[in-house]
Amino acid sequence: MKIEDVDFSDEIVTGFSYDSINKHLSVTFQSVCVLGEIIYTPHDLNIDCWSKAESCLYKDSNSSELDAHLGVPSLLLALEVQDRFCSLTINTVDDRYIELRFYDADVSLVENIIS
Repeated sequence: MKIEDVDFSDEIVTGFSYDSINKHLSVTFQSVCVLGEIIYTPHDLNIDCWSKAESCLYKDSNSSELDAHLGVPSLLLALEVQDRFCSLTINTVDDRYIELRFYDADVSLVENIIS
């Protein structure tokens, strides 16, 4: 499955982990929509090994360090991946809309066999 074929809009987040030292962020979903077909299998979106990471409130042009706005996501609203750049727009459990940007990152979507 190619990450470009997955529609992440309004995906409910069921798991989240962040490791600032090893530069790893993981978001878990119970299903994904691939080319218009819903697949009811848990998957993890993994973002690793970034050279730079930023965050900002949605539609705000002032970026800060990743930790400045990072919160526990409840919904993934959008995902953009181009080459090694990745941008996520999330809604957090405290109802903030945040954009997370990762530069020179390894991005993968893998089936979660543990959930």
